[in-house]
Amino acid sequence: SKWDDIIGAWVDADTKGDYKVTYAWKLADRVVEVNSKYRGVETVGLMGVNAKNGDVFHMGADSAGGSSLGKWDIEDNGDAVLSIVFTGGDGEQGSLNIRHHREDKDTVLVTLELPEPIKIKLVRAKK
Repeated sequence: SKWDDIIGAWVDADTKGDYKVTYAWKLADRVVEVNSKYRGVETVGLMGVNAKNGDVFHMGADSAGGSSLGKWDIEDNGDAVLSIVFTGGDGEQGSLNIRHHREDKDTVLVTLELPEPIKIKLVRAKK
């Protein structure tokens, strides 16, 4: 998929940290833990591979009481798209596609595919 080097910490390019996401192997070559923090809300997710069909799933929950379940797909252009269904802490439900486009090895453009798309440029965090 050419996304194996996503492991590490990433921050939004504009503020260098108001939004931060970290991808780390939880179980080598099987499960990735995804931790993010934005505007005081922490989110923890797990990405894994369904051994039967090879689908990459994603499940998560946040500190505001929300939860999500989704599936990753790699498009022909190389973009990784997470399609999720979610329930907010208030009980509201919805669905969303989150597109990840690699600009280079240290830059990812994330687009929340809403009627008015929200774009966030992530850069690899400096150690």
